[in-house]
Amino acid sequence: MARISQSKILAFATLGVITAMGNACSPNYNRSLVEHSVSIYIDSLDAYHTYQDEYFDLLESLEIASDDVFLGESRRDLKKELEIRRLELHNMQILIDEEIQQWEKQVFENRQELKVIEKATDEANKRIIKQRLKKAVTFN
Repeated sequence: MARISQSKILAFATLGVITAMGNACSPNYNRSLVEHSVSIYIDSLDAYHTYQDEYFDLLESLEIASDDVFLGESRRDLKKELEIRRLELHNMQILIDEEIQQWEKQVFENRQELKVIEKATDEANKRIIKQRLKKAVTFN
């Protein structure tokens, strides 16, 4: 009976090590979340640059036709849009930083869990070897 429980302990410990290694090596939720947020950030940054280019073109037009009321209104609207986009980018950067911190935390926790499992596996192996040595000594 004791031999069966030791084998089970070893099997569970090995399964735990494999699971922890799988979690550490495979893409996970936090990584996917960060990658998705960065992708959205890049798209938003591209949109911001498009608005910025449009704003610069408008400013050039205003240099030529400074009396045009429509250009003045468009300038105000684009300036507001740029400010909104800038704020969105800033908020996205904060979100990405938070998500990266969560990812780092998860990686650290996985490493800690792996160390605990490896230690338990080593201890179980030592106990099994010790018992086998006792049995070998008793048979001789």
